Amino acid sequence: MKIARRQLQSLIKESLLLESEYNQLLTKIPGLSLTITEDGRTVALDLQHEGNLVASATLKYLPPTMCIPKTFSIVTIHTSAAYQKLKVSKLLFDLIFYYAETQDPRGHKGITTDFDGGNTPIINYIIQKTLQDPAYYKQRTDAGNAKMDFFEKTSDPDDDCYSELLDDAGVYEFIGNGMSEEEAYEAAFGEAGMTGEAFPIGTTNSWRKKGIESMKPIYDMLVNRQNADVLYNRGRQFQDAYDNTPTPEEISDFQRDKKITESDLRYLVREVMSQDYAKDRKKSSKKKTKRIRKKK
Repeated sequence: MKIARRQLQSLIKESLLLESEYNQLLTKIPGLSLTITEDGRTVALDLQHEGNLVASATLKYLPPTMCIPKTFSIVTIHTSAAYQKLKVSKLLFDLIFYYAETQDPRGHKGITTDFDGGNTPIINYIIQKTLQDPAYYKQRTDAGNAKMDFFEKTSDPDDDCYSELLDDAGVYEFIGNGMSEEEAYEAAFGEAGMTGEAFPIGTTNSWRKKGIESMKPIYDMLVNRQNADVLYNRGRQFQDAYDNTPTPEEISDFQRDKKITESDLRYLVREVMSQDYAKDRKKSSKKKTKRIRKKK
């Protein structure tokens, strides 16, 4: 009973801190609003400020009886550089988990990464750092399995999953020819592809967050601010910054060749999320190379 009471007190404290943190954010950005768009296959969460799109995420419905039932895959996510320092990225991440936990009409609850296109090592780095928070926990099948099964290793049909990315890379074929899963990954993605950040899938679990229901006042406030008559602007800079994020191959090569450190990754995170990244890509690439060389 003492443990339950302690856990309850911890959740209440965390919820109050979360609401307080975002109230401060909304004071700094009083016109921030949230628009939710569903088309039957995906759900888009768009944060707007003064008519401009400043942060966005697209969630894709995974098959209802596969990949740990009732799971969303985040297929795109981005925040404009000018709003990152204000913790809008963190707000968007919590809004994603709140939507999945409480708002989805199909009852999807968990969040995972993109199995079709994969993520860059930088995105995976951010995800893994975030999921170290003990508030996040893994969703399980009725049989108790939390890890998605891409190669029919278990008898549990609810954890079965398929990745177009792994298929296109030849992983399924390699395994069919007798390779182990680890050998197939290395053959498909190289040695760097076996490391946490570089592996393009990132996570093979479906994640939920404790106490996320406390986001309700913030979510309701942001949604109620939207105006159906106002068309928000998906600015070209925002789209360029997202579209020109380095590919997994580019960053994997950079990691392997330059022996990138955690501080370098943090530097790259700031660079890759910059609004001007598309425009200054060649210049920033040269600067990053010089920075790494100086460390040698």
